[in-house]
Amino acid sequence: MRRKYFRFGFFILLFCLTGMIRARASADSGHDGNNRAEIVFLLDTSISMNTQDKDREAIEAIRQAVYSLPSGYQAGLVAYNTGIQTTIPLSPDPEMMDRQLSSITYAGYTNAGEGLQQAVGLFSDGEGMERSIFLMTDGEIDMPDQRQKENSRSLYTKAASEAARRGIRIYIIAIGSELGNPQMHIFDGAETTDGAVYWEGQSGTLAGILERILVERMKVPWKEARAIAEADGKTLEAEIPSGASYVRFLMTSNEELDPFSAECRAESQKITSGRNFAVVEFKRPSSGQVRICFEENEKARDNSVQGKKETAEENGKGVSICILIEYATCVKMDVQYQSRELRRTDEEIKKNIPPKYEHLADIAVKAVDESDGRTNLWDREELEGREISYILNGDACKGVIQGGQIKTVIPADGIEEVKLSVDMEGLGDVWQVRQAEPVRIGKTPDPVFLPEPDYRPLWGILGFLAAVLVFLGLWEKKKHTTILYMDSAGTGDKTEKPLVLKDTPYSGKFNLYVVRTRDGKDIPPHVYRLFGRSPGRITLKQILDTCRIYYGERESGDILFCPGPEHSVILEDRSDRCTVMRGAEILKKGRGYPVYYNEKITITFYEEDTEIELHYKNLKPSEREIMG
Repeated sequence: MRRKYFRFGFFILLFCLTGMIRARASADSGHDGNNRAEIVFLLDTSISMNTQDKDREAIEAIRQAVYSLPSGYQAGLVAYNTGIQTTIPLSPDPEMMDRQLSSITYAGYTNAGEGLQQAVGLFSDGEGMERSIFLMTDGEIDMPDQRQKENSRSLYTKAASEAARRGIRIYIIAIGSELGNPQMHIFDGAETTDGAVYWEGQSGTLAGILERILVERMKVPWKEARAIAEADGKTLEAEIPSGASYVRFLMTSNEELDPFSAECRAESQKITSGRNFAVVEFKRPSSGQVRICFEENEKARDNSVQGKKETAEENGKGVSICILIEYATCVKMDVQYQSRELRRTDEEIKKNIPPKYEHLADIAVKAVDESDGRTNLWDREELEGREISYILNGDACKGVIQGGQIKTVIPADGIEEVKLSVDMEGLGDVWQVRQAEPVRIGKTPDPVFLPEPDYRPLWGILGFLAAVLVFLGLWEKKKHTTILYMDSAGTGDKTEKPLVLKDTPYSGKFNLYVVRTRDGKDIPPHVYRLFGRSPGRITLKQILDTCRIYYGERESGDILFCPGPEHSVILEDRSDRCTVMRGAEILKKGRGYPVYYNEKITITFYEEDTEIELHYKNLKPSEREIMG
């Protein structure tokens, strides 16, 4: 009994794990459906096809079409005659279908109703997927008796209506010459589903018709490539863009193609040959040049040797070469939140009304290579200025690629995250897109509003303090109007005399030179005019501030100047760490020294390693007039 329960539990666990693995694989491999589609080839394999398709060109056309599909497209097949001969479920692997196509035979009646019903049943039920049926037949519905024929016709009508309801288009390819009447019942399937009808010969070969439907109706972006002729055959040379996940070359000819070779640096390479076609596929090719060499068959070359000058269209020969480029990309989105203060009126500012803010989200979008997660596939010259459609938080928008990005700004109020879906179909080529994950907006609170304080209660206090400061200033000025200065008569004798400063005016000027600075910065010379200034004390800091020189601010306020007799300037050094020299003489602290015209004062700031020179000069008469 225990063994029985163990087996039961084991199978339950295995089933769950298998479901999880399949779900994970589906999630990892799936891309949003810009270029994804499902196609079912519905092939009439009745006995009359032995006459209308004796060379089995329909089978060969299906092989070519399947190998021409972009990755991500899924193809299936239903072959019908009296009943269902073969059913191949939808798959992205063309080789699975290729292995079974060779076993198809032409025999029996034409039960198109049963065939169409089976074909409709192969499609998935997901949304956003383009679905198509390629019906290839040589005649109307035909069964052994009238009742079976009517049942097949009824089933065909019902299946066509179901296809229309599910958005499945039916494209009918009429094979041979028996389907000359466009009013035949079987053609109703194309009209019901907004499809189309194509006639072999009139619309081209069977392979050409299938290729035409893929390019014109399903928008598979195959583009013509140019072949460069060589002496012994032909050579195709083309540039491979960077970042491509797959590059395919399709070569078709009305004659059989001989073997050929391909040269390109890629992760892998695969060549598939058919009777009249060949597909060369490169996975993750390196950017640069690809070289494909091929030859036409002997009959085509013989015609060329005999001097036939007709074009490929004229003589039914020649090789057509197309290229299909695919990109696997992941959309990356950067969202930055910003808060802008709206302008307030003067009245609002006066009344201290709080400001209002505009909240925005700056969005930048780019498409990166999914294989490395870094390379920006939009950062290419040919994509600059291209328009792209996208859905942003449910709204349809358009943007232009600039600098490898699409940028936009949206209001952020009431929005917590940004959801984006980009449609790259308009860029050409095949874009397998993994859309960006939703990005939350990192919102920050608005600045706290601090109203302007009411200073009126402080006006009285400030006025009182201002009066006190004025009184102290006057008292300090009075205190320093009498200083002792040491005068030198030029004989070396020095005396101390009291100097009383009342209305003695300044004269002359200081030429100021910053000789050396701590940071080695060059400062141009300045002129500080003394003539015309009010009598009273001046500090070195006032002189430097006027000249916009900010060195030694703490010490320079303790080096004083005041007007002296005989047009001199009395200099007093009260600083702690400065050295002041009059010429070559070092001045004592706390004593005043007269400085006469053409004498030089040198001041060194030890803390900042700065040296300043003041040259005391007289003013020319013209300079005095300008001052006046």
